[in-house]
Parts: sequence; C-alpha cells; structure tokens
Amino acid sequence: MFENSTKVIVISSSHTKGMGPRIGSIGYAAPFASNNRAFVPQKSQFINGLSAYPLKVAFIRYGYEKERPRYEIKKLIGVIPIIHELRNNSESEKIIRTFIEKLPRSNFDSHTWLKTKLHLLGKTDNVNVCVIVPTDKINSDLRTCSALELRAWFESFTSQAYAKTAIFRIVSNNSYIGKLPDKDIIYIGKNIKYYLQDPQDGGRFIDYVLKSAKKRKDLVKLIQMTKAVCSSEILTDHIEEISRLLMRNDCLYRKGADDTNRLLCKLVDHIFIDTVVNWKLTVLGKSKVVQNKGSIAVKIRKTKEVLKSIADEVSKK
Repeated sequence: MFENSTKVIVISSSHTKGMGPRIGSIGYAAPFASNNRAFVPQKSQFINGLSAYPLKVAFIRYGYEKERPRYEIKKLIGVIPIIHELRNNSESEKIIRTFIEKLPRSNFDSHTWLKTKLHLLGKTDNVNVCVIVPTDKINSDLRTCSALELRAWFESFTSQAYAKTAIFRIVSNNSYIGKLPDKDIIYIGKNIKYYLQDPQDGGRFIDYVLKSAKKRKDLVKLIQMTKAVCSSEILTDHIEEISRLLMRNDCLYRKGADDTNRLLCKLVDHIFIDTVVNWKLTVLGKSKVVQNKGSIAVKIRKTKEVLKSIADEVSKK
C-alpha cells in the first residue's frame, strides 16, 4: 500500500486502550506479503466494502505519547473504504469520516474478520485493524532525527525482500557502485553490503553511521536512490495486473461480483502513490467492460484526499 518505508500515522484503529497502535500512533510502514489482498464486504448502502492488506509497521510512538524508548515492529491489517459508486459524490467525505469514526466499534471477532485475518496474516489473535495514512505534517529530517527514528526507517526499508535486492544489485556490482555520486557514498555502499549479507550485525552498522552526521547523510542519499528503483518496479507490477484485469472479456463486472471486488481492491491498492493511482484510473477510464467507471474514479480520488486531510487533523492533536 505504501512506497518503500513511509512515515505513517494511524487515524482509526481496533486498538483503543493500552500500549499499541491507537489513533495518533506514528511509525514507518513496509509491505508485508505485498501481493496478498482481501475484499471485506460491508452491510452498508454507502460503501461496497473494504480493501484489506497486510502491513508491517515499525512504531516509534503509540497514540499521542512521546517517542518510545525503542521502536516496535507490529504486523497488522490496514483497510481502505471503497465508497459505493452509485452514491452522490457530495456525500463522499461524510461517508469516509463516518466509517473512520465507527471502525473501532466493529465486531472484529465476526466470521468475516476472522477469515480475513487468517488469510492475510495466518492468525486470528492479537491482530490490529487500522486505517493508516502517510504523514508529512510531523516534521522529521532523517539526516538529523533521533537515532531511534533512523533505525526504524532504515530497518523498515531493508526488511523488504525487493528493497534488499535493489540495494544489493547496486552495491555488489563494481560498475554500478562506481557510478555513485562521490567516494563517501561509495564507502557507505560497500559497508551496507556487509550488513545485507549478515543482518545480525545490523546494530553495529547503524551505530557506525550514527557517529557521524556526514555518514548519516550519505546513507540517506544512498537509500533514496534505491527507492527510486523500487518505485519504478512497483508501477511495472501494477501495469501488468490492471491491464490483465481490464482486458479480460470473461470477467463479470457488476455489483457484488467477485471480479468487481477484486478490481476495486487493485484500484485502491497503493492509493497514496500518485504515479500508480493516476495511471490505474486513466486506464480504467478507457475500459469498455466496467460500468460506472467515472464515478468509481472520482470516489477513489476523493477517498485519498479525505484520508490525507484526516491524517493532517490527527497529526495536529
């Protein structure tokens, strides 16, 4: 759902009391079992259902508390509401805000939710269901942020198999690593290679980087270059999936059909990455097999806009 390791904030959650990912929690999110998605039907005339996806978040803050003494990685289920395409567009914001408010009171022990948890995470107990949105309102510069936050960001990114592969392609190939901008980044690249080969030694690598503001900046630059490679691969994957779905004449795209639900989940997936969602909605607009495609596109864009607006409101509390 998110691009690489993204700073996020929880705006609604099944966890409401005690230590855990309550509303206002902050962390760095990374995909977990990235191709695994589920459509969760809802008994409502306002939304078709929910797009649910597994997620791994390195939390540096729970609720509105101060930064934690050490970050904690949680596997959870993220959800995005899919507004019914036949509802008036003017109702969209109210529908989303009502859903956000009511989500914590849902019955997460129902058969539907237990089946969804088992499908996405392979377990049914101690699974939090959250609405999580990228945040840029809580300022943090990775070049100068706390050691805790830098560790959470870096280890969240390198916990993803495709991200590790992208880094390793660069730092293990002399022709690639020699093209890095300067000798200091090349030096960091050579050191990160040993970390990737032996993650058990990761603590010492980060400790080494944290001793120098210059090395920290070089690490951030190197990872940002790698993230650009990963982003292009994400878009390529979506192009293949969406094109395949919209070109199949044997699919039945009508309300409640499995094909429709699967398509809606794919369209909402990575809703916060502009290049991905804009491309998908452009292709949807050209489809000859989907009804109400204009309304679907408008509501997906509105969902993204409202969720980011709510995230800004939560971050200010």
